[in-house]
Amino acid sequence: MDPGNEILLRETPLTKVLCEEHAIITSLHIGDGFLLVASAKGCLYKVDLAVESVEVLAEVNSVWSLACQEETVIFGTSRGEIHVLDMNTRAPSHTIQGHESLVRCLTILDRSTVVSGSRDGTIRIWTLESGQLQPKPVLRGHTAEVRNIQTCGEKIVSASYDTDTRIWSAQTGECLQVLHGHQGRIHGLAYDGKRVATSSTDGDIRIWDPETGTCRAIFKGDGHNASYVSLLRLAGDALLSGSADGSVKSWALDPVDDSPRELSRADQNGGAVTSMQVQGRHAIVGTSSGVVKVIDCDSVETLHCWKDGACGLAVFRVGFTREHSPVAAYLKEESVCLTLF
Repeated sequence: MDPGNEILLRETPLTKVLCEEHAIITSLHIGDGFLLVASAKGCLYKVDLAVESVEVLAEVNSVWSLACQEETVIFGTSRGEIHVLDMNTRAPSHTIQGHESLVRCLTILDRSTVVSGSRDGTIRIWTLESGQLQPKPVLRGHTAEVRNIQTCGEKIVSASYDTDTRIWSAQTGECLQVLHGHQGRIHGLAYDGKRVATSSTDGDIRIWDPETGTCRAIFKGDGHNASYVSLLRLAGDALLSGSADGSVKSWALDPVDDSPRELSRADQNGGAVTSMQVQGRHAIVGTSSGVVKVIDCDSVETLHCWKDGACGLAVFRVGFTREHSPVAAYLKEESVCLTLF
């Protein structure tokens, strides 16, 4: 057993109030010694874990996406703007009208390349140079909102409400594959270079070969909430799925087994899985009923569970720090809080 992969809990949890009003947290970035938290009300917060302080880095209109490259923060707004900010100077270095509508997703392809996806149906690749974004050709093909983007190597995978997933060349912008088969909007996407996993409002989870575009497997949903499996995470040869009924399942991919292991049962309070991250053999899960769990994916054991008001009314985002400590952003009464456990 690798001790470096063990959950590290603080003797006393660190809780910080980010804002004293109801706000939706849209993004959480976990860096080396700091956290970045973005709000739909337009605030970008930095939590310094060493000195246990909170500061507002930026106040713009509604922030819906966030990415970070070393000391450079990139975030997208509901108006289609993409902002670039230097964490050292706290000063915005660049703002560009990146899209015609809400910037739904941002990801870092490499040290000098940023990819954005929007409600306007387009994907854009940007070169990041000296804090400035330089546009490259627009990737067109989707006919509805781009809900999610994943990258690996020189490939970009985009999932859309038009029911299709597309694979693009980051070098040329060419669409290499169209993964067609879902009958509803695609919400969940995971990509590790070897396989693509998607989930849709049609109730299915599909596993695809990114080289050929072939659908390798279809996992059928079950129960009245099957249409709302929206969170997918690939972990080695397993796929984790989080559902609107609060359940978390693990699906074997090599060989494929359509009978999943249940890592967490449905939430008795009707809470949906709102956030899920995997680090090593551990998964952390947050729900809309204010529950946070840390699960050992190998033993299927719930190692830690915070509930009954410990994480407020609803959990927005969860994750692990570099030191393997759980963290959660949540709504408690009328305040937005963040706790490092």
